[in-house]
Amino acid sequence: MILLGGLTAGAVAAIIAALVSLPLNSPLDSAFNSATVAVAAIAVGLIAGLLWTWLAARILWYGIILAGLFVVILVVALAGNTQLDRLASFSIPLAAIIVAVCALLTPMLASLFLRPVLGLLKWLPVIAIAAALALGFGLITQGDSISGELSLPPRLEEPAATVAALVAPSPTPEPTAAATSPPTAAPTSAAAPTAPPTTAPTSAAAPTAPPTAAPTSAPPRPATPAPTDATPQPAPTTPAANSGPEAQTFIIGEGSQITFEVEEELGRAPIRFDAVISGNELTGEAHLDGQPSIVTLNLHSLTSDQTFRDRYIRDRMFPNTPEAVVTVDRLPDLPQSFYDGEETTGELTGSLQIGDTTTPLLFQVTARHDGNTINILAQTTFTWQQLNIPKPTARSVVYLADEVNVQVLLIARQP
Repeated sequence: MILLGGLTAGAVAAIIAALVSLPLNSPLDSAFNSATVAVAAIAVGLIAGLLWTWLAARILWYGIILAGLFVVILVVALAGNTQLDRLASFSIPLAAIIVAVCALLTPMLASLFLRPVLGLLKWLPVIAIAAALALGFGLITQGDSISGELSLPPRLEEPAATVAALVAPSPTPEPTAAATSPPTAAPTSAAAPTAPPTTAPTSAAAPTAPPTAAPTSAPPRPATPAPTDATPQPAPTTPAANSGPEAQTFIIGEGSQITFEVEEELGRAPIRFDAVISGNELTGEAHLDGQPSIVTLNLHSLTSDQTFRDRYIRDRMFPNTPEAVVTVDRLPDLPQSFYDGEETTGELTGSLQIGDTTTPLLFQVTARHDGNTINILAQTTFTWQQLNIPKPTARSVVYLADEVNVQVLLIARQP
């Protein structure tokens, strides 16, 4: 019955620790996640129950041994932090919660289970443990692992709206013509009252000589050239932006990103997760006029959630080849809808060059033209063998997939 108290205390600690682990920055989601935290908490509860049974309720020694257990976890976490980033900051707070909850609840629950009136509570440990494991394994995918998913930035509607707002009021010179004509009509009506009704026609005839002034009020219609001055304003936003050699070249730079995602298993953990490596040092040019488009990536700038992986990429995979170059010989003819700002999808064939190895790749592309900027999202896959690169190995790596998924977001602007 005392062991049941320890197991129940461990289950309660597991539920609390699994929830607390979610906002913490796990050093490795495949080994340190809500499921492993829940299992560890139940194990500590079992140890607390055994200690309380063996020590015959000697609280001092019970507390000392559990405190010693926490110290052992602390030392291991600090030592392991040199090999695994954030191990200490993740493990120590959770260990403190688990040991404290188990140490406090085990004696209380053990005395509760010893009462014969509460014999029906023998099922409580089973329910508590089942709930703790269900929560721990249910939240296993809710960790803080980095995602390799990229997406096009939202379309900017404001520029088009402001252009329309600027163009709309300018074509209204008609009010000016209307305003000029009423004044001319006003003098004629003023002349009409001075003359008798019969002479009004003659006086109307007399002003017919000034109709030349009336025509002068008509010429404000030729002032409609003012709209012609205004109408060219919207033109540069779509057609003009697509004509001329300078409008066909876009410089790739700020805002561009790339991610590499590969499935791995570390430390013989029962669950495999995706390792994500990302970078934003992408440069180059995209050409819409048939010239080759070239993108260069700084391989030494790639980072992940583990410094040992970053060092491996920089020092062992690409020590003498700091750049990767992707070349697309010619972009296909693009529909008018692309220039109108609609998303266009298709396939592109390009080549990836790293050192002396050139690998053909097929990209699935989604692109959008936003005035002086084009946004391009490309996806592809490759294998280590295609790139003539040995599959990365390390003592902690149990499994690494052959296929690598790549996503590239290119933000290219007119110079």
